[in-house]
Amino acid sequence: MFDQILNNKDLSPNALSSLRLALSAAAPLPPATQLGFYQRFGVPLVQFYGLTEAIGCGQCW
Repeated sequence: MFDQILNNKDLSPNALSSLRLALSAAAPLPPATQLGFYQRFGVPLVQFYGLTEAIGCGQCW
């Protein structure tokens, strides 16, 4: 998804100006995508690790 946004030539660099941070999860984030996204839009794109199996474990005990 981030590659598609980054490669969309119709989007201006200001198109994502309301974003302060973007998170990527569930798949490896290529460093080139991460850097390109920041350079073009000025929005940090962070690789986020989420362990979905652990969500809500505070309720388990």
